[in-house]
Amino acid sequence: MKAKVSALFCVLLLCVAGISDAQTLEEAFGALKSNDYPRAFSIFTKFAELGDDKAQEQLGWMYKKGLGTPVDDKQAFAWFRYAAELGNASAQYGLGLAFANGKGVSKDNAKAAEWYGKAAEQGFHQAQFNLGVIYANGTGLDRDETKAVEWYTRAAEQGNANAQTRLGTLYAEGKGVTKDEVKAFEFYRKAADQGNARAQYNLGTMYFSGRGCAKDEIMAVEWYRKAAENGFAMAQYNLGVVFANGIVVAKDQVTAVDWYRKAAVQGYASAQNSLGAMYINGTGVGKDVAEAVDWYRKAAEQGDATAQFNLGVCYENGIGMNTDDVGATEWYRKSAENGYAKAQWSLAVRYEYGKGVDKDEIKAIEWYRKAAERGDPRAQKLLDWRRVINPDFDSGSNGIDQNAKN
Repeated sequence: MKAKVSALFCVLLLCVAGISDAQTLEEAFGALKSNDYPRAFSIFTKFAELGDDKAQEQLGWMYKKGLGTPVDDKQAFAWFRYAAELGNASAQYGLGLAFANGKGVSKDNAKAAEWYGKAAEQGFHQAQFNLGVIYANGTGLDRDETKAVEWYTRAAEQGNANAQTRLGTLYAEGKGVTKDEVKAFEFYRKAADQGNARAQYNLGTMYFSGRGCAKDEIMAVEWYRKAAENGFAMAQYNLGVVFANGIVVAKDQVTAVDWYRKAAVQGYASAQNSLGAMYINGTGVGKDVAEAVDWYRKAAEQGDATAQFNLGVCYENGIGMNTDDVGATEWYRKSAENGYAKAQWSLAVRYEYGKGVDKDEIKAIEWYRKAAERGDPRAQKLLDWRRVINPDFDSGSNGIDQNAKN
């Protein structure tokens, strides 16, 4: 009898303790919500040490984000593991992030996939999206576009905007699913309405081209603007193009410069090249050739073929610098190898006349041909003329008469 009373007493104590813990944890969540991080951290620590998985999970995020305590990735990992092993989905997701990024533990894509999988199976949509990314990229698991679509879909059904955006792209491109631009548009719209900047930009491109919807340039510009105001560089660049060319808005070169600059400072190469052009021409901004060259160089070093050509022009003509034939040839070559027809023509000319490079007629013809194939009218006309004066032009090696006499 005494043993039964003792057992009942223990149960009552546990129930009381459970109520007290819940109330105290409620205070901790309240402190977290009101940004009283030191108090929240203190309370969560108390209950994390007693084995409460919710407190352990919250402690992991606080250590990860530096809320109420300095950032400590190892501590974050440790508390995530405690909670994850108790089945806490958010902590399992946190462990996946730690393994994926090598924070607090050695990077291990396979383990990241394992923990994302555990959280995803419990319906944690962020983990479902990340698992989709892993299957799409084949990092930590074998690449499987069908499974990627499956996990993106599960996340998207819960309103995950990143998953909705990714599904939109897959349907637009027909990867892992049958191509369906209407579905792509629908997924982009769902994500865009949640403020996802990439989806807003993609929705703008759909409206602009009339893919998956009726063509509507006004709506396109509206969505570009939303994405641009959310800091999406490609949309900022597109808005620059819209204002520079007066597409469904009044032409405004000053505003065009503003949007080009916003994208350029984020490192978007096309915007850097366009900003360089605005500076070199004094369009929408005071003419400044040094500033122009600086922006051309930034874009050119990222591999932008147009900027590489423009930089070559600057070197050739001494714009913002001393004339440099070798430097001009170098940048023309880089642009030409990236398939830019104007640069292919310029490189051909330099080989023909030996400017900044040893004279080489065979290479000159080779680059004239490449420029002509890319639609350069000067190269096409020159080659046509050579065929007139030399009927065997196309039968020789690169158009050079191998039997010519001295």
